[in-house]
Amino acid sequence: MLNIKKIIIDPSCRFLYSSYYIKGLICLYGNDYIEYSIEPFKSIIDSKDKYRYDQYMAFVLYDNNNVNYNIVIDYRDDNSIKEDALSWSHIYAKINLRINNINIFDNEKIIS
Repeated sequence: MLNIKKIIIDPSCRFLYSSYYIKGLICLYGNDYIEYSIEPFKSIIDSKDKYRYDQYMAFVLYDNNNVNYNIVIDYRDDNSIKEDALSWSHIYAKINLRINNINIFDNEKIIS
């Protein structure tokens, strides 16, 4: 497990869906390491995609060496990938990914 100094979560995520993942982060690292800020996520905010908050949760893990890991958890049932979030992330976790969408497995960032 990483030695984490800080975790910043995008506060515009849909907490109804994100709460399970946030609880997992709290269980692993403790509540004192969690912060909410829009700053690290400005590059993935797209005014044309007004439902972004309803599609994925983005967060950044900062380790003790100030290395950051951008992570997206895409909780949509849709089998597509959000390209802007994929570009921004180091790890893109996708739920309900169907194997017939083979081309997305060409990207090593994507896990399911």
